[in-house]
Amino acid sequence: MDTENPRTITDALADDHRRLEDLRERAEDALRTGGRGEATSLFAEFDRGLRHHIRVEEELLFPALERESGLRREFGPIGVMIAEHRAIEGLLERLVREFSGEAAADGAPMGQLSAMLEAHDAKEEMVLYPMADRTIGAAERESIVAKIRTR
Repeated sequence: MDTENPRTITDALADDHRRLEDLRERAEDALRTGGRGEATSLFAEFDRGLRHHIRVEEELLFPALERESGLRREFGPIGVMIAEHRAIEGLLERLVREFSGEAAADGAPMGQLSAMLEAHDAKEEMVLYPMADRTIGAAERESIVAKIRTR
């Protein structure tokens, strides 16, 4: 995979998953070792990046998949991904409050988020993204890849 200049939706979005995972792990490590300021900064970057990733999927990728593959967002894999995005965003909100000091940090939301993202990302990378690469036209694929890179 060419992570500097990905050419497929699968490459671009899977690479972004790895980047986000690294940020989340670094934030968690900094929090454990007492680097509150660093942890907060890393988490904020992770939060912004993950929300951008979700927006690209929901505003560009999923509509293109609906149009080109016949999948519908009301059910099937797109509907499942959207429902999971809402659950992920709920955990992000809890974590924002923890990292800002507005709520006590107990570690549970970070563990839940990590497990949820691992399963969610695997479904996208094994099913949805390859389907998108097969069904979405080249110009639209390139546009989606470019948008994910403008984090």
